[in-house]
Amino acid sequence: MSESERVTYKRLLVFFLPLAATPFMIASTHTIANSVMARLPYPVLSLAVFAVVQAMTNTIKAPDILAKEVTVSLVDGRQSLQVVSRFVTAKALIITSILLTLAYTPLGQWVFYHIMGLQDADSIAFAYSAMRIACFLPLVEILRNFFQGMAIGVRTTGMISFGTAFRLIVISLI
Repeated sequence: MSESERVTYKRLLVFFLPLAATPFMIASTHTIANSVMARLPYPVLSLAVFAVVQAMTNTIKAPDILAKEVTVSLVDGRQSLQVVSRFVTAKALIITSILLTLAYTPLGQWVFYHIMGLQDADSIAFAYSAMRIACFLPLVEILRNFFQGMAIGVRTTGMISFGTAFRLIVISLI
């Protein structure tokens, strides 16, 4: 290990602090979204159905959580970047296709009723509305995780917290 690559506390803090700040900012965006829903007409129904849709979406998109780790671990050059990029893209398309199917076909109603336990028509209608928005979020998250993995791999973690702060500002303005 060369002297310029030696790990010092200062170098560790510069690398780690942006990574540590990111989950706090991400949690803030969820808090903002929930506070907006609480102010909508039918807030109890909106929040309850959103929780159901979010749980279902999180279950389906669970494999996307590791895009960051896959990228950091396996990308070490142009060829591996191409392979990992194709893999991440295929995974994103599969997950998005599943969620689109639930959001726009009768299969969604069946899942909402029989698996998720939504019983009344209003709840199912709200679930469809929420799913039609939420079905695109994993695509964005997979790509975000891939590019965050790239930023971590090249040790530019400040870009991650900057991007997340930008997201927080935009969501706050909306």
